[in-house]
Amino acid sequence: MVIKKIELFSYIRGKSILSPEEMEGYEVRVFPVPKSFFQMLKEISVEKSICYALFLENRIVHACYLYKNVFINFLFGYRSYAVIGGCFTLNAYRGKGLYPNMLRKIANEISNNIVIYVATSNFSSIRGIEKAGFVRHKKLILFKCLGIPFYKKTVLIK
Repeated sequence: MVIKKIELFSYIRGKSILSPEEMEGYEVRVFPVPKSFFQMLKEISVEKSICYALFLENRIVHACYLYKNVFINFLFGYRSYAVIGGCFTLNAYRGKGLYPNMLRKIANEISNNIVIYVATSNFSSIRGIEKAGFVRHKKLILFKCLGIPFYKKTVLIK
């Protein structure tokens, strides 16, 4: 039996989320995510799931997903929060501020109740999240056995 320990930080919307910067040459397109994609991912609900894709010359260079009713939210007390996750930037476009800018865009388009979960070891994502104006809220520790969470611990960060 394999027990997996997962350590995450949760970030919530800060008071200083700025408007996204103009990104010359880039185009943001928003797509609903097809249900078939989520049938593979048991922990994510299909309700109002959206992909924000950033295009440059008709090529996706960055994408972020917005989810509602994610199971982990119920574990850690973010029941009414939307989750931004699954973000990815192509290697050639990293370090150009695309990730924090896309987070700002999403945050300015939806309600104040947004949470982002990130592995405590993912320093580049943490830097982008904080640059976008999100603030660290909790450290979350979750233990899973056979993919099923069986213990959690939440530490509020002040």
